[in-house]
Amino acid sequence: MRQKHTCLTFCFTALLISCTSTETQNAAPDASDFNTDVIVQQTSVDTPNTPEAVELTLKQIMSDPDWLGRQPESPGFAPMSDSVVYERKREGSVVRDLYVTQTGSGNGQKVDLKELHRYKADEYIDDPKMPFVSWTFEGNVFIRERQSQDIQQLTSDTKTYTDLSYFDGRGVSVRSGNSFYAIDLQSGLNTEILTWQFAEKPT
Repeated sequence: MRQKHTCLTFCFTALLISCTSTETQNAAPDASDFNTDVIVQQTSVDTPNTPEAVELTLKQIMSDPDWLGRQPESPGFAPMSDSVVYERKREGSVVRDLYVTQTGSGNGQKVDLKELHRYKADEYIDDPKMPFVSWTFEGNVFIRERQSQDIQQLTSDTKTYTDLSYFDGRGVSVRSGNSFYAIDLQSGLNTEILTWQFAEKPT
């Protein structure tokens, strides 16, 4: 009986030792067993070069007409009134270009410099009883036949002609300086018909 008790005691003791060994193996590792140095990785984020916001005042916007659009200006009719003409500011410039259009033609097209005399007039006369219309442009005189639609330049000298009117049913009269001239369409003659001058009264 004593031998049996001794054996049980031995087995129980061995079981306790085995459990203690297992708990030791499964215990959480101690913090001192690891390197606790913290590695900090610095990262840089590349940001695109974005332009700084620019604040525009109303005065700055109004100082550039292109911001407001290049609307048609100074509309009118071409000689014979068969076309509409208008000026439009050239982009990035103070220069105005002349455009011509007709009904159903939209914005039309820009007029070449060599064709300006066909569409622009400083003075203009149109009498339905006369077979032609006439106008001045940059100091010169032009006519346009109603039937043929042909355009003819009547003057090309250094004088500047103004005060255009029909003359004697066969031509036009104009003034240059202190003189009036009559231009005959058939002969092409440009004749001085009246002149005057200002001077002191003779004694």
